[in-house]
Amino acid sequence: MDVPQEGGRASAGTSLAVYGLTHAIVDGVCAALAAHAVAGKVGTPYALWLWVVAYDTLAFGLQVPFGHLVDSLRALRAFAAAGCLLVGLASLTCGLSMPVSLCVAGLGNALFHAGGGAVSINATPHRATGPGLFVAPGWVGLTLGGLSASHGGFSPYLFAMLPLLACLALFVVGAPSTGDGRPPVRARDGRFVLALVLLLSAIAARSLLGLAENFPWKSDTALLLALACAVAGGKAAGGILADRFGWTRVSVAALLAAAPLVSFGAMRPAWAITGMFLFQMAMPVTLASVAALFPGRAGFAFGLASFALIAGAWPTFTALKSPLGDHIFLFVLALLSASAVFGGLLALRRLLSLRDANEPVLTRL
Repeated sequence: MDVPQEGGRASAGTSLAVYGLTHAIVDGVCAALAAHAVAGKVGTPYALWLWVVAYDTLAFGLQVPFGHLVDSLRALRAFAAAGCLLVGLASLTCGLSMPVSLCVAGLGNALFHAGGGAVSINATPHRATGPGLFVAPGWVGLTLGGLSASHGGFSPYLFAMLPLLACLALFVVGAPSTGDGRPPVRARDGRFVLALVLLLSAIAARSLLGLAENFPWKSDTALLLALACAVAGGKAAGGILADRFGWTRVSVAALLAAAPLVSFGAMRPAWAITGMFLFQMAMPVTLASVAALFPGRAGFAFGLASFALIAGAWPTFTALKSPLGDHIFLFVLALLSASAVFGGLLALRRLLSLRDANEPVLTRL
């Protein structure tokens, strides 16, 4: 049932379009803040590293508790709007204290993703299309925001106005239903834990590979933008194709095809960009699969997937990043990610079939 303060029910297409664009804006402003801090050399190199890591940890780690609150309060749009406002505030106050600004941006980012992520899952229930379309624009926003600030185009007032306008747009569209009211999946034989661990491990492995890989040609703006479009396109196409042809078939095949391209083709832009497109196709499937384990708790499920992303990214914030970029290691990691997705989806299939033979997700797997 919809909550009155969330407004009327918007169509799935309208919700995904507005929240997807807002996602690009929120991530773009946050990336611009971080790039502005680095370009301006605010503080010592260690201090800069510390505050950027703090931002990432807040932005991703807090989505679990915020997602739980979103589900409990059924305030999807309210959390997303509050996140937009905080990101705008962070832009306005960056001249006063960049460390504080980055932390406020991380807090706002987490709030927006908790609410917006729940909207994307509920917009296309039992399907991967919604999560894919919502998450896809984020990487384009990150790239554009980072590029603009790195080239001296950072404007506190402009970057504050964008999330404010996006916030207003959220109040024009209504939020979709907050869930189907079914109880959480419970397994007597441990399949629930197995499915969850495998799916989250696949997400963490994908995050680690994506950040450990070194693409030296990214200094070319055109190629960097092409990479961003490939990442976004892979996420969007992955959800749509998986719903059409099967979650397991599309996601595992895409990961296996991407493994040699992203691992051994880093020096060749065409190979690497194609590989990243394929590699990202599994993202909406893993996200929708985690959500299937927590019916009616879309915000919490989205938060768990986001926490897996930051858990996989943490090693790349350390001196381990260089050795982690070894091509053989990345190839094995890609294969492990494909295996984890296959195993996780297989466990999910068996688990859901025990709960209800007519479970809608079973027709997608």
